[in-house]
Amino acid sequence: MSTHSNTIAVAVSGGADSLYTLLALRDQGFRVLALHGIFLQPESAQAAEAAELMRGRLAERCAHFGIPLHIEDLSEAFARQVVLPFVRGYALGLTPNPCALCNARIKFGLLLERALALGASRLATGHYARLEQDAASGLPALFQGRDPLKDQSYFLSLVPLTALSRALFPLGERAKAEVLAELAARGLT
Repeated sequence: MSTHSNTIAVAVSGGADSLYTLLALRDQGFRVLALHGIFLQPESAQAAEAAELMRGRLAERCAHFGIPLHIEDLSEAFARQVVLPFVRGYALGLTPNPCALCNARIKFGLLLERALALGASRLATGHYARLEQDAASGLPALFQGRDPLKDQSYFLSLVPLTALSRALFPLGERAKAEVLAELAARGLT
């Protein structure tokens, strides 16, 4: 499938931040598609039921807004590329950060690859972080989000520059309270 510069894939979890990101980009005139990654397989029937309910609600919301939803099972890769290195590092007395590994290897690795295969030119997430173009190198530079209580730039610190060049973080200039208030105004909380 060819990549269209006006198509943006949005990594959606079912939470407020990714929902806001999805709708904000759509409202700005971008063609958006929702991309949900399954990272962990439920370990109980109750957990499986909760996951299905969340995905069902996500599917309903996407359908309501006319946004295609794609679900990718990345659980095997997540176990191999995030969980196992975390467990090994922890056993060695290190303090590994599984979120940083997940963002670098899964979200801006496999999920970004899937987004590009679906025709998107970029992958947006609900991270509270900012990207700016470095004037000298032309490469993206990662900065803290404006909301000091929600900054998530640290968790993106291992994402390669090539992947950051395809990333969008629409919440970087926002405060969490603003996001929640705007969703509430739309009746979406």
